[in-house]
Amino acid sequence: MPQAHNHNRDFKEPECKRSRGSLLRKITKKNIWYWLVPLTIISTVMLSPDRSQGSDISVSQTIIQLADESLADRTTAASSIIAEESLSSPAKQAAANRPESIQLPMLSDALADTAAGVSFKPLLEKSPGLWKSTTVKKGDTLYIILKRFGLNVAAATLVAHSKNSKPLVRLSPGRTLHVLSSDGSNSDEFIYENSPLTWIYASKNGSHYDISSRQLPTTTHIRKMKGEVISSLYAAAKVAGISDTLTMNMTEIFGWDIDFAINVQAGDRFKLIYEDIYVEGGKKSHGDI
Repeated sequence: MPQAHNHNRDFKEPECKRSRGSLLRKITKKNIWYWLVPLTIISTVMLSPDRSQGSDISVSQTIIQLADESLADRTTAASSIIAEESLSSPAKQAAANRPESIQLPMLSDALADTAAGVSFKPLLEKSPGLWKSTTVKKGDTLYIILKRFGLNVAAATLVAHSKNSKPLVRLSPGRTLHVLSSDGSNSDEFIYENSPLTWIYASKNGSHYDISSRQLPTTTHIRKMKGEVISSLYAAAKVAGISDTLTMNMTEIFGWDIDFAINVQAGDRFKLIYEDIYVEGGKKSHGDI
């Protein structure tokens, strides 16, 4: 029994040896990736078929060069981040709010067009001395204007009993009315600029007037604007040069998705593409967004 006991003890692995072996395995597993990359680089350089025996670049120099390149990349990235952060200031917000009113070539070619229409200016130029023109005032009616011109007010009754007479019966303040009188007493023709894009033409035909609405010739230009909210969408739109009408139209478009009274925050940005309507070279109104 004592001999068998000694025999087993002789083949039992010493405790200190097991501890050293376990520690070695832990160190090897932990640091294998730490040493694997440098060894791979050294092996690649040493075994490269293009490496001559008299080469001046050593393995250590190659490793240092790779480290320097990595440091340079990190320095460049850090510089870019610092430069970007330096722009996130009021100056950057002001630049974001700068209007960008440009024509988009691809869109303009497709969407800009000249609508079918006719101008009333040739009629005015044909008989310049026979036309009387006035801007409609608040409370004006056709009767009052004819009386002010010294013309026969009976024309107002004839116009009211003619078809399509509603625009001439209900004149809007600020609009322009032209009246042609060939004899200085009766009214032969009327031209009423009832909107920036249309006009009403009335011509006497016996005991009534032929009245029709006509479209002015228009040209559509595509515009692009952008802005960034600092205090409110309304203020940002003003800075960007966007009219109140366009701002209201934009809020209506997103009305189901955004509550512009409470959901808009500083830093929100927007871009807007819309139509500008021109008549004979002058901008008259906005078109669709």
